[in-house]
Amino acid sequence: MVQSQTVLVAADNSGAKTLYVIHVYGGSKRKFGSIGDVVNAVVKAAIPHGQVKESDMVKAKEQIAKAKDLKPDYLEAILQEVALNEKEGNLEEAAKVMEKLAQSYPFNIDVLFQLGRIYFNAGKVDDAITQFDRVLILFPNHSNSLYSLGLAYQKKGDNAKAISYFEKVLELNPGNQEVKTKLIE
Repeated sequence: MVQSQTVLVAADNSGAKTLYVIHVYGGSKRKFGSIGDVVNAVVKAAIPHGQVKESDMVKAKEQIAKAKDLKPDYLEAILQEVALNEKEGNLEEAAKVMEKLAQSYPFNIDVLFQLGRIYFNAGKVDDAITQFDRVLILFPNHSNSLYSLGLAYQKKGDNAKAISYFEKVLELNPGNQEVKTKLIE
């Protein structure tokens, strides 16, 4: 399963090593994709001198700009723009935009989760925990928030809480190898 901001390992001869998903096609409400689905992605890492270059974000930026020109408040385009800002290391700008979105969409679990994830990546672990908790109030079985809370508490050194969140994720997704590995650590 993939969703916006999933990192994929490329399996072709284009020179791309990893890809960063910025959109799953198939309707404005569609959040997840699987094998065979079409996604819009940017190259996160590439083999030197390959056909694809790491700087190939231009098309994604152009598409986002077109979408925002047509509808300035188009949430999916704004989220994709935030993802690109984050990828380019502009975490402060990404956080500002997401904070405004969280005020405008206080019950949107995608917005709250992405804000928490950006806070976590910026080292604001307590703020991240607050956002992940907000998501769980709205959707108690949100696996990504449960997993992210596990990571956040692990980073804070509270391994007992981290393990409890990882175990909840494993209950919801019994085959999740990454979570099994975290529990062994």
